[in-house]
Amino acid sequence: MSQIMGEVWDALSRKTFIGSGRLICRHDDEWRCDTWLAQLFNGCVVVQVFNVEKTPANVNRWLDKCEPFSLLGTLNNGRSLTVKNIHFSWSLWRFRQGIRNVFQSFVHHPGFVEIANPGGIEESFQSTTCEVTNLFLGGKVEPIEASVEQTKIRLNWLPHHNNNRQRMEALKTAGILSSITIDPLEQMLEDQLDALVRDLCELLTFAQRTPVHCVAQHWKDISGTIVRSRYQEPVFYYPTMFRPLIPAESLAAFLQGTLENYKKHWKTWDLGEAIEHYVQAMSLRSSWSQAIGFFTALETLKNAFLQQPGRAELGYHVPKGEFREKHIVSQVIELLGKNFGGFKDLPDDEKESLNGKIGGLNRRAYKLVLGEMFRELRVTVDDNELKRLVDLRNQIIHRGSPDYRKSPWKEPSEAALEAAKFAGLVEKTILAILDYQGNCERYDQIVSAPSSP
Repeated sequence: MSQIMGEVWDALSRKTFIGSGRLICRHDDEWRCDTWLAQLFNGCVVVQVFNVEKTPANVNRWLDKCEPFSLLGTLNNGRSLTVKNIHFSWSLWRFRQGIRNVFQSFVHHPGFVEIANPGGIEESFQSTTCEVTNLFLGGKVEPIEASVEQTKIRLNWLPHHNNNRQRMEALKTAGILSSITIDPLEQMLEDQLDALVRDLCELLTFAQRTPVHCVAQHWKDISGTIVRSRYQEPVFYYPTMFRPLIPAESLAAFLQGTLENYKKHWKTWDLGEAIEHYVQAMSLRSSWSQAIGFFTALETLKNAFLQQPGRAELGYHVPKGEFREKHIVSQVIELLGKNFGGFKDLPDDEKESLNGKIGGLNRRAYKLVLGEMFRELRVTVDDNELKRLVDLRNQIIHRGSPDYRKSPWKEPSEAALEAAKFAGLVEKTILAILDYQGNCERYDQIVSAPSSP
């Protein structure tokens, strides 16, 4: 039976589970069923339920009424099974070897599959291991070890990671390559461990230039027995980059040196949002589209900089309140109306647009604000770099098109180099916020480096 159910997914499956249980709809109605599940190499979880008893005649209406489903049951090895957030994408009708009423779906985020040992005591767990996507450890054979937040962490290759890399390259998707094992030196609550896992994955996402997601997490007791496992799809499926920002041999020092600063500055510098823009831009092929993404990441950091205490008026020539109290906007509109007939009796939407443009006269030059941010972070940026960034900003705002023919660069090679320079500037800025001065390979250094003969 398992061969029949898994025949479509065998080549892509890492782990499979077979069992039975109760299919539960959102209205709490239940149907007995058998189930087959598989975790695919890219982290997706496919679930099939079959032999669903007393299935209504109008299946499509039944699915529309009942989704999302959950599933509670037991695997053939005796472990308990919980599945949440099932939206069946299609149904398969089979009547061979006693199989009938087959429904199939992926368990979409934030859904999950959880498997637990019936006799396990969850409060007794001593460590947790996360299987993660896209964490490339170079030629490392031995684990990479680091100490962070009263824990020992180890980064390991997973078995068959080379096969997964080949599949990733062929299908242009994410893949499960490595694991992160966390051993607390003192008792930690599960929520604390989960928060640590998220922080580590977000830092590693920046270090790898591609999303690193925990797609399988295993909690172990003092004897090393897995008490509970949870499987969940990644949010993004981008494959690993050809070169990471932080080489494998420097990952331990990077995590030890930056985790505290990342947690400290995550909110004040909006690091999560900035890194997400940066990583998504890395996955694009168009240099112009990439540059827009890198600009957006830098703009996110600049806006966060201006929101920090003591900087409320930094972006303005005079305090906003003083500009408003003197009714500058209304005076300018009145002056325009007196001298140009086209500005008389404007519709409300045009007045609102004009108000914003006139109010913008009080803003300091974009270049000056960025320069102030770079000076505070001690990031060295020459005037030519700042001028190119201002030119890019003007292109984005006034043209707003990712069409390469409208980009400010004449040749593809020039576009690639300029986009790489903006990526390097984002990297320098975030590394400065994290106060990391160790080994790294910035994107502009890689792209501009002469190729080997």
